[in-house]
Amino acid sequence: MPWKNLPRPLQFYIIFLITAAAAVFFQQVHFMAAAPLTWSLILYILLSILTARINVKIPYTDVHFSMDTAFVYAILMLYGGLPAMVADSASKIINTMPHIKQQTWYKVPFNVASGLLSVFAAGQVYYLLLPNNPTYSGYLLPLACMAMAYFLVNSITVAVAISLSTGMNVIKLWVENFLWTSIGFFAALSIAVLIYLLDFTIGALAFLVSLPILGLVYFSQRVYLRQEEDAKAHINQLEAMHMSTIETLSLAIDAKDQITHGHVHRVTAYVTKLAEYLGVTAPEEMQGLRFAALVHDIGKIGIPDLLLAKPGRFTHEEMDRMRMHPVIGAQIVKAVSTDFPITDIVLCHHERWDGTGYPRRLKGEAINRFARMLAICDVYDALRSDRPYRRAMCKEKAVNIIRDERGGAFDPEITDVFLTHLEDLEAAAAEEDRRLEALTFSTPSSTDGLDVVHNYNPLELYGQISYTQQEVFLLYETAQLVGLNLPAQELAAKLMTSVGKLIPYNTAIVFLTDTAEDHLEPLYVDSRDAGAFSGFRIAFGRGMSGWVAQNGQPMRNVDPVAELGELDIADQKYRTMLSVPLRFDGRTVGVVSLYSEKKDFYQDRHQDLLIKLCSMVTPAVVGALKSEEMMSEDLIDPLTHLGNVRAMKHYFEGELIGHPRQEAYSLYLLDLRGWRQINQRYGHETGDRLLQTLVSGVTGVLRPEDRCFRCGADELAVVAHGADKQGAMALTVRLRRSITRLGVKVAGGVLSPDVAIGYASYPEDGITPEELWRVADSNLYKDQMRSAVPAKDWHNSMAPASGS
Repeated sequence: MPWKNLPRPLQFYIIFLITAAAAVFFQQVHFMAAAPLTWSLILYILLSILTARINVKIPYTDVHFSMDTAFVYAILMLYGGLPAMVADSASKIINTMPHIKQQTWYKVPFNVASGLLSVFAAGQVYYLLLPNNPTYSGYLLPLACMAMAYFLVNSITVAVAISLSTGMNVIKLWVENFLWTSIGFFAALSIAVLIYLLDFTIGALAFLVSLPILGLVYFSQRVYLRQEEDAKAHINQLEAMHMSTIETLSLAIDAKDQITHGHVHRVTAYVTKLAEYLGVTAPEEMQGLRFAALVHDIGKIGIPDLLLAKPGRFTHEEMDRMRMHPVIGAQIVKAVSTDFPITDIVLCHHERWDGTGYPRRLKGEAINRFARMLAICDVYDALRSDRPYRRAMCKEKAVNIIRDERGGAFDPEITDVFLTHLEDLEAAAAEEDRRLEALTFSTPSSTDGLDVVHNYNPLELYGQISYTQQEVFLLYETAQLVGLNLPAQELAAKLMTSVGKLIPYNTAIVFLTDTAEDHLEPLYVDSRDAGAFSGFRIAFGRGMSGWVAQNGQPMRNVDPVAELGELDIADQKYRTMLSVPLRFDGRTVGVVSLYSEKKDFYQDRHQDLLIKLCSMVTPAVVGALKSEEMMSEDLIDPLTHLGNVRAMKHYFEGELIGHPRQEAYSLYLLDLRGWRQINQRYGHETGDRLLQTLVSGVTGVLRPEDRCFRCGADELAVVAHGADKQGAMALTVRLRRSITRLGVKVAGGVLSPDVAIGYASYPEDGITPEELWRVADSNLYKDQMRSAVPAKDWHNSMAPASGS
């Protein structure tokens, strides 16, 4: 961890320790008598440096001691504190440097300072307790206390640093991790005593005699370690299998969940990226954090599926049950005996910074730091994803929740880093989603050849499980469309939405067959080039879609140029297509064709799934088309081919009622006066021709967006969009002018329609169609009264026929 990311108390502690070590070193330099610089002292210091990285393990324990400790003890007894400090400092530098990165430079002065204080304490105790002219037994207590003082200072200074970094209790930490390492310091003491005795016996040649002893110890240790490494390798292999099994199980649980699908992978992407920004660089820590993130929800295997998928709020009992999943997960992963605290992370990822989380209600830095990282990533992805009880939140709302929980649910420092780098974190999660999607789409189906000797990794298995689960869910989702009674085009749109979830395409077209003219016409087009397919028709037998329509058999991975080549599509890149027939009652009623820019992209599983989906929806599409045809016949007036009263009501309900309009519109009522008398005198055929002529004149004045309906035997209703009060008056003038030019030839002349017009405008005359109808009807009555013609004089409206 970089210096700037260390907790402030730890920074002060390291500075204090270095200052204290410097003080005792200079105290030794100024106040202690200088030891003579002899060849034997130089050689002992060199031996301590050379053996600094040689660790000897005490059999049947986890205790190691460094060989240089024995020489430091020996130098302390033979030459005093200052030479021992020099030897210990040099050894610490040699031993620490290979493990130090630029960001963790402070570990070197910390280890040197810890060693200097340990040597100082050991020397003070030794010379204080050593009697004048001691016998052999007189050395026992000073030596034992010397080793104990060195051990206590060395272990306690390190334990305090770890406690300040992790928030763990320092006493508990020291007892669990350092107490039994004292054995190693006393083992080193025994070698130091042997060197000390040899030095008194044979003088400067003692270091030569010590070399074979050290060699014997070292090579005996290597033999033992080789045997132990073989056993450990076997254990590591079993642990790796265990970890792989747990990871695969966790991924399988995630893959089965259609709602939170991909959650653990996105959280893993978030937290590993966040850890980088928080200064985590050690590969073993990143690997352990990744594994912990992948399995953090594995405890949900012990929670009923009905509870996990419950759409509403949990009861107190259900919430208590749900809160057990971190405990269950910790029990599952605790057998993975890595040096990384995976169990703590899984157990604590629902703890809160303010101490109100679960299951242990830990507070602040008592929560594992990696668990704090995982907690914020877990919550953010949950907020941004669909859940059974709510839809996914927008980014802004999710960020506000995270910001509000700074210092509540989340570590303030981690929260600040998370929000600062959120864009990069989301990019990493999005990339992980794309990778999972590729895995899902590239997973072999049951119809593809399967190499039984192929070793699938967990992610490949994830893709297999995910695809199978999504296929089942998609079939269920599509089956529900059948009972929705939707229009055919909407059914086709929803079908292609479902298809696109597991069968990628760049363009999709649902064709319907026109057996009368032997061609296909698009019912629905999903494409960025949708405009190019306007009026697109394919003759039976032409192109792959035409061949499929003619033969009723699916085809895939054929170049679509034969049927798309003549279309005006910019940047034509389609390289392959998949086409399946829509079969109903033994005949082909349509074709679904998918076009892709990837050559030979579609596989058997794509074709099989598309056939299944189409076969489920085809009866509903055929039924919708028949219903629309019957509805069309039921809503159209056969004489005028205008919408009838029912069509008018449907239009009012769908377009005008309950839909606040921003633009004005006007409603017109037209009454063909004397139409019944015309029928009586000239016959119904003449009356019908006169009504048809009137309709032709009226619709010729209207725009495409306007609507005209036959709402009575001799009455028409017109909706003119965009016509306000002034526009309505202008349209009335145009209508009258157009009607005056109309006429039907009858015996003795030309019969012209006599029409009364009433109108009302939105919003001046009313808000609802009912209010506008009443005003228009009143104005129609006034117009009828103003232009009233006596019934016996209706024939005066006839003009002589030309040439009669």
